[in-house]
Amino acid sequence: MMKPIKYFLVFFSLTLCACGLLHPATHIQNEDLTKYKYVYIPYRANVTSATGTFYHGTGGVTNKSINPGDLIAGHFIKHGYAILPELNSSLLSETLIVNYGESGRRKIMLGLVNPIEMTIQLLSAATNQVVYSVTAEGIGETASDDVRNAINSCLQNLPLK
Repeated sequence: MMKPIKYFLVFFSLTLCACGLLHPATHIQNEDLTKYKYVYIPYRANVTSATGTFYHGTGGVTNKSINPGDLIAGHFIKHGYAILPELNSSLLSETLIVNYGESGRRKIMLGLVNPIEMTIQLLSAATNQVVYSVTAEGIGETASDDVRNAINSCLQNLPLK
């Protein structure tokens, strides 16, 4: 019974230490975001991961799933933007296209911790030029947690209305 607790404490300690080793978020801003009112986010699949513990033949697996687009959409909605289901030609000058993706991984803490780096890119729907781009790392218990934490870190750096 002591071993699972011991492993949890070691993992928890490494995670806390690793948080201080994450690279700070970086961003590039080419335009003011306040002139935009609408956001279009192309659909992408969920990120799913599993974690489990087994001890003397007993245990279980926990599946976690996240759709980064939903997380990003919620953030924009909270800040007063309307999410468009498709691009509307009459609203292009006021619409941002949101792209996102995994942009890197690295090993820290002797390879025991592997943060995932995510990048969010905002394009003008009218010109397809980059309006804003932000990159951040995230770390958690599973890959889904890593993605969620990295996306949240990116979103905290968006200068929205």
